[in-house]
Amino acid sequence: MKITNTSGALLALLVWLLAPGPAHAADTTATDFHCMVIGTVLADADNEQIKNAGLFMTIYYLGRLDGSGKDVDFVGGYKSEIAKFPQLDIDAEAKTCSVLLTARGATLSAMGKDLAPPPGAAPAPAAPTKPAP
Repeated sequence: MKITNTSGALLALLVWLLAPGPAHAADTTATDFHCMVIGTVLADADNEQIKNAGLFMTIYYLGRLDGSGKDVDFVGGYKSEIAKFPQLDIDAEAKTCSVLLTARGATLSAMGKDLAPPPGAAPAPAAPTKPAP
């Protein structure tokens, strides 16, 4: 598989999300659950761009919850937040939840540029093709 800047950035995002880290200065559990649920709602959209944004949001906030080091009740937290869904303005909530995710995405993009091969470097070898059965 050829690793592109995009797939490399996604890999870096997943590694960063899954890596243990210091505890958050403030308890963000409620906000993280809220934004994770908003992400799951967006991930169910028909529009592919919105769906992808929702998937990234869900994974990002799930990673924050999982990496918090707390004993998190995922089922209870999800049920609590999804119960609030009918009263929410999804567009406004999505914009609010995307602020931190967007900032982290910008960081990853900058990292990707720093890690990009220098101009004129040989491209990565192509993945071997599977023979036809």
